[in-house]
Amino acid sequence: GTPWPVLADLDAQLTASLDAAWVPGAQAALVKDGAVVWAGDYGERDASTGESVTPDTSFALASVSKTVTAVALLQAYETGAFELDDPIAPFLSFTVEHPRSDTAITFRHLLTHTSGIRDDWSVLDEGYAPGDPVEPLADFLERVLDPEGADYSPSRSFTTWGPGEGFTYSNVGAALAGHMVEAVTGTDFAQWCDERIFEPLGMAHTSWKLAGLDEALVAHPHLCYATCRSLEHYGYPDYPDGLLRSSAVDMGRFTAAVTRGGELDGVRLLEEATVEEILRVQAPSGQGLIWYEQPLGADIFIGHNGGDMGVSTEMFFRRDDGTGFVLWMNAEPRGWSHVLDMERALIAAADLL
Repeated sequence: GTPWPVLADLDAQLTASLDAAWVPGAQAALVKDGAVVWAGDYGERDASTGESVTPDTSFALASVSKTVTAVALLQAYETGAFELDDPIAPFLSFTVEHPRSDTAITFRHLLTHTSGIRDDWSVLDEGYAPGDPVEPLADFLERVLDPEGADYSPSRSFTTWGPGEGFTYSNVGAALAGHMVEAVTGTDFAQWCDERIFEPLGMAHTSWKLAGLDEALVAHPHLCYATCRSLEHYGYPDYPDGLLRSSAVDMGRFTAAVTRGGELDGVRLLEEATVEEILRVQAPSGQGLIWYEQPLGADIFIGHNGGDMGVSTEMFFRRDDGTGFVLWMNAEPRGWSHVLDMERALIAAADLL
């Protein structure tokens, strides 16, 4: 692989924090000046077999996946097929309208978590199953959001306020944003990402589906109490909100492209103005288009984190200079302070490079 610089102090800090947090395996990468400048692999991808994390290991990204969903939908936007403030309804083959408002849900509403769509966890929890999801994304969304759908609930799937009137983080809204790529372009969402994002950027260890990876190299999620128990790989039909699997270097390249205004190594993902719009705060809690701001120490970072069953992820870069980090963990850490310690150590190391 790439001869990354040896960062012995960082390795020691990360190893100590992962041990303290009871996380069996992790991957990290640093982005600086629009490139991946370092990456590291730690611990075990499967605690039950003792197999190590390697540079070829893909981790489940949980909600960091949404950053790719946003880029995919904005690529569709750049085809000229819609404006961000257009209603989504004319593009859909099923009905999605807020039951308590006449305001139409727009593309921007979905991307800023202001659509009024909320997560009905009684349905979402049932969606978890071994392996890749079987139910098509559109079928799931119709089942939950269309008034004729089998699992439709105006109270559980929608907020009391109407579109544009408030902020509620929504997995289903993000999954619908993924489906809008299909609705607008006629191309399967996962296929669109393969052809327009992963393949052009050389992200060989990245896929929405286990079928697109060597499953033997994928890090297992873990539940850690007295000991760490690996879980089987799982999926769910609302996959654009959290089911991407990728390596730290692959998503480091994706992040680097965003810090460079949408281009990396001669590959342009998005126009510079579109990237600026993604990163512009336009809703409460520092929310851009899926990507959001978060303070770390004295600085403002932008990116996304993720948490799912047996998974915890962080991907952020500093607003003012694009220096950032990717951190994947195959367990939910015991004690958030350990994660903050790792983030601070990663940024400090990047600043010294």
